Amino acid sequence: MSISCETTLSTNDFQIIWLDNHNVQQTDYANRQLDLDHLIDHLKTYEDLSKCQQYISSLDKADKVFLIISGSIGEQTLPLIHELIQIACIYIFCIDIYKHQEWAKKFHKIRGVFNESKAMLDRLQRDIQLLLHHFTPVNIFTMQNLKETTLQNIDQEQAIYMWFQLLIDTMLKLPRTSQAFHEFIEECIKRYCNNDVEKRKIEQFRAEYTKENVVQWYTRDCFLYRLINRALRTRNIDTIFKYRYLIVDLHQRLIELHQKQYSTQSSV
Repeated sequence: MSISCETTLSTNDFQIIWLDNHNVQQTDYANRQLDLDHLIDHLKTYEDLSKCQQYISSLDKADKVFLIISGSIGEQTLPLIHELIQIACIYIFCIDIYKHQEWAKKFHKIRGVFNESKAMLDRLQRDIQLLLHHFTPVNIFTMQNLKETTLQNIDQEQAIYMWFQLLIDTMLKLPRTSQAFHEFIEECIKRYCNNDVEKRKIEQFRAEYTKENVVQWYTRDCFLYRLINRALRTRNIDTIFKYRYLIVDLHQRLIELHQKQYSTQSSV
């Protein structure tokens, strides 16, 4: 069964924001620099970080921002705005690519580091097309729909990755509630209603689970990894949302373990 996403993104629901410490207040200057004639109605420029941040935060959470930022201010600025839910993609525009490539790896929303406006604009337009296409209210994950699309050169794997990153980002910002945990447990019981062995494991999980032991539970030979893997593999949006409590815990715990391992290696 294919799954539809109720969230839609119209051509009016995205904006391109260029943040630079040089004189970019005039939109026509930005347009000349990046050749954005056909996207000019979606373009805003800022020099002041606080005003830029305030504006992005004021947007509806369904709006998506494609942020172009100067390499000279990117490393210091992005930690302050990277997690804004409205920001979908970030592009570093600079003179020296190699100077900025390493720190850019820290931010998963960065789509690339560019020193040529044409290369960056090509990536920007492609990402806009991907987002607009994959937020239409159709059965977005069927191969038939992908084959019938009129957009050219759309990379399926990049589109899926980009969509799921937005989904994960959204789930990460939801409150961690007992209701979400209860919803997950009830879904597990429903899936294994005729399996007494797995139902006992579910009850054990209900009693013993903490976010600190999520990895241990996930790697056990039991219902947990089977259900989560199937939901992610089939990209069933309704089911993924029901599993959000565990998916978010697993995501955050893996990040913590990775950071701990990195710190240990760095101190050796």
